[in-house]
Amino acid sequence: MGYCVSGDPGDLLTRFNGGPLFFQILDPLEDQQLGGIVMKLVQEVMYGAILAYIFSHWFKREHTEDDLPGATDGAH
Repeated sequence: MGYCVSGDPGDLLTRFNGGPLFFQILDPLEDQQLGGIVMKLVQEVMYGAILAYIFSHWFKREHTEDDLPGATDGAH
């Protein structure tokens, strides 16, 4: 623990009386629900960003093929 915490680790542990319970702000059920909400929001944002990225590349590729030099518009 000396590598992670400078000074006297015993003094640090006495300040946080109760150990991990010192940092427990929410009930366990509320903590799980909040964690689920956060994970769902991050997943939806990532899914939307990836979908937008793929769609934009597909859209650019579809429209650059129409603008190729020498392409005819159907009239000979």
